[in-house]
Amino acid sequence: MVVEDAAAGVEAALRGGMRVAAIGEAGLCSMTDYQIGHIEELLPILQANVGGKQRTI
Repeated sequence: MVVEDAAAGVEAALRGGMRVAAIGEAGLCSMTDYQIGHIEELLPILQANVGGKQRTI
């Protein structure tokens, strides 16, 4: 999962086969998997993508 705020970064992540959560201006890009308005919205997305388990890195 890549969190990106630039259209060029979204494009690069998609070319790399990654899922993309876009924030800011990149959120206008319709190719992203998720458009988020605030970074706080990211945790539920991450939890859903790892089976709802929180992991410490």
